[in-house]
Amino acid sequence: MRARVSFLSSFVLAATLAAPQTWAASACDGDVDVAPRERAKAHFQAGLSAYEAKRYSEAVDHLTCAHLLFPNPALSYNIAVTYEAMEDVPTALRWYRESARAAGAEADTDILRAKVAELEGRLQARGVQQVSVLSEPAGATLSIDDRPVGLTPLTLELNPGRHRYRLALPGHAVAESSFELRIDRSLDVRAELHPLDEARSAPPEAPPPVASARQRADAETSAAIGPFTWLSLGAGALLMGGALTFELRRAQQDQALGRASQAEYQDRYDTMAAQQTTARVLAGLGAAALVCGGTLLVLDLSRNDAGPEVAVGGCGEEALCLGASGAF
Repeated sequence: MRARVSFLSSFVLAATLAAPQTWAASACDGDVDVAPRERAKAHFQAGLSAYEAKRYSEAVDHLTCAHLLFPNPALSYNIAVTYEAMEDVPTALRWYRESARAAGAEADTDILRAKVAELEGRLQARGVQQVSVLSEPAGATLSIDDRPVGLTPLTLELNPGRHRYRLALPGHAVAESSFELRIDRSLDVRAELHPLDEARSAPPEAPPPVASARQRADAETSAAIGPFTWLSLGAGALLMGGALTFELRRAQQDQALGRASQAEYQDRYDTMAAQQTTARVLAGLGAAALVCGGTLLVLDLSRNDAGPEVAVGGCGEEALCLGASGAF
């Protein structure tokens, strides 16, 4: 670990800090009259010294300040190394991935890939995995599974599986979608937020499909059948089912009657007779309910049908026209 930071200090970072850059404002302390490049170098050297002394928290503070003053993949890598020394696996993985993302194809090395895979495996052992949500423009409010979690760009750990996300930024259309997070691999989710004027000029959504004639007819028929009709038919079916149940029990009692002793015979006979009576009563009531429901069904359907119409009108001075319409 120590040799790796020193290598970046001697070659990669020193060469980069020597190049002219466009500087961003930083909240890190220091003499504002000193050029940002010199301040970044000073923070890096202080961070390197703190790392060598195993004062990792202090090293992270200085390296992060250097990164704010001078964002580049080499500093991201150094920050990741320091967090890894602190056994902060999620943050170390975040900075390794940030380094790879910023460097692009130049960061596609065996060492970096192996390091990312190792830390992904350690998160996998905990039952979670890392996802980074990046929006263009940045600063959007991010919600995961209907829970606000922060502003983009944001990196967090989630349980593997499908998650829904929502991005909201003033003056822009809301972006909503989902992603599938694997247990063995981290993920970058990128979304573009469109200004409201652009969103309004987008073509309108296609109208919902129109129901077919058969579907409309089925819906009209269902709506035409009244609740009392359904109630009568349902009650009839239940009563007939109850009658069948008691009849089956009566038949079983009748078979057992022949094996009953003299003392049990009368009681079992009375039970069988009661079950037979109950079955007949339920069957009668069920039949009546079904007849009533069937009659109501016929009436409901007949009211839904339009009767034939005949129209007589004059089509001219000497002609008489007849017209008929309706359902027969």
